[in-house]
Amino acid sequence: MQECVACKKWFEQLDRCHIVTRASSGQGFEDRYWIHMCRICHTIQGHLSWSRFLVKYPHLHSVLRAKGYALVDELGVKKMRKIV
Repeated sequence: MQECVACKKWFEQLDRCHIVTRASSGQGFEDRYWIHMCRICHTIQGHLSWSRFLVKYPHLHSVLRAKGYALVDELGVKKMRKIV
């Protein structure tokens, strides 16, 4: 059993969810580019976008920061970006 980082429920199997797309990151399949979510949360995040999903699950800000990512405002549009 594994815990979904978003909803905190336990599941037999979790999805590996991109923090940013591979095309955006230019990176491969290293663990720092993924978080593990249940299929329901993964689907919801894909439909809502990170900015709206983080309103629903604000505790994920710290999870993403620990992996080196943050939601930043770029000309009025919120984007998930690698932080230095």
